[in-house]
Amino acid sequence: MNPSISVVVPMYNVEDYIVECVQSLIRQTHSSFEVIIVNDGSTDQSKKRCQQVIKNERHFHLVDRLNGGLSAARNTGLEHAKGEYITFVDSDDLVERDYLQHLIHLIQTKNADIAQCGFLGVDQENGKDAGYDKSFNVVSFEEYMKWLIAERFPSSSSVCAKLFHKNCFSKVRFPVGRICEDMHVSN
Repeated sequence: MNPSISVVVPMYNVEDYIVECVQSLIRQTHSSFEVIIVNDGSTDQSKKRCQQVIKNERHFHLVDRLNGGLSAARNTGLEHAKGEYITFVDSDDLVERDYLQHLIHLIQTKNADIAQCGFLGVDQENGKDAGYDKSFNVVSFEEYMKWLIAERFPSSSSVCAKLFHKNCFSKVRFPVGRICEDMHVSN
């Protein structure tokens, strides 16, 4: 039986963050999910540290690829995803225990294609709170596309903190070699 959610985590030289990120995913209250960690050619200890944490987690998969950048790693994750819904978590992010449960509940009760929750940003230079994005949206794919075309999607441009029905990616991939690649897909 396929999981209801696929979590795609691109990983590149994040040895200081990957363990906490993965542990936050291990603690999820939602039970039907898989995590696809895409090692994008890390040259530090990221892969080794990740392997140690997920060694007993059957629903966590580590996929190796040559370094191709964030977009290529996310696309690789999409190719391996088996879930009906897909979310992206950056390898330096931490998610709350009910992150997946909350988003899947929103999508299923509202019969939506995309759900978004808020997130807290942290300034990487000083480690201080950089503000809380309280954006909250649940929309159909058609409504999302209208907003996308009009460049009026009321949310962060990141694909993180969102849950997408897999059909949203049936004809869309992240553009390789671009800066701000999230905006191509999420805005």
